[in-house]
Amino acid sequence: MTVAAMAYRENSAKGEYQFNWFKDLRLHPRENFFWWRILKNAIPTACWLFHRKLSETTMCPWGCNEEETLDHCTTQCSKVKQVLEILRRWGFGMPFVNSLQELLIELFNCRKRNSGMGRIFCYTVYQVWRARNDMKHHRMCRSPSVVAAAVLSLLPKPFKWPILEQWTLLPSNQAGLGIIARDHHGKFLIAAGRCIEHWDVLQAEILAACLICEVIWDWMRDVMGSLLKWIA
Repeated sequence: MTVAAMAYRENSAKGEYQFNWFKDLRLHPRENFFWWRILKNAIPTACWLFHRKLSETTMCPWGCNEEETLDHCTTQCSKVKQVLEILRRWGFGMPFVNSLQELLIELFNCRKRNSGMGRIFCYTVYQVWRARNDMKHHRMCRSPSVVAAAVLSLLPKPFKWPILEQWTLLPSNQAGLGIIARDHHGKFLIAAGRCIEHWDVLQAEILAACLICEVIWDWMRDVMGSLLKWIA
């Protein structure tokens, strides 16, 4: 064994990690590592940086007028609430919590009976954190609906039919239209795209939907159905 492995085993033997149940949520490795850092109070929130004299403010960069603590960035931030509200409108029963402790209790209770809800909440916090870093360091601001779509894209795809992902990008009067077809394992099959001039957003969305005709193969017509995934 390496020295690092022996040190890890020695530390693990001293006491059981109290959040071992978190693995029941089956998060992706990147998101799982992010939440491990949250549970260890090891993500650089504004308060974390301020207390180490690495920042001049403790306020949330999203303009919430509140200090950015672990409780804030996981449950209280206005951006997190906006994304959760969009997910609720889309039919996902996201819990209402006001602190990290309350959230952990909800995640613990649902890890067996409804682990999917727990995954969505964890992915939401992670995606909002990524959007926060993009906004703070690169001046890129993603809308709550885009963040919500990114959250759902991380979920497993247990479908028995091909998946059609279609999107529309609208910089000025130029529209980028695209669609991607995947099989039930999520494997890429085929894609199509167009660049057009548009004067109406609805027209651009309709033209994007029409691209489906360019990626449908004959064998797709014999399957049970299809899922059209919109990303605006």
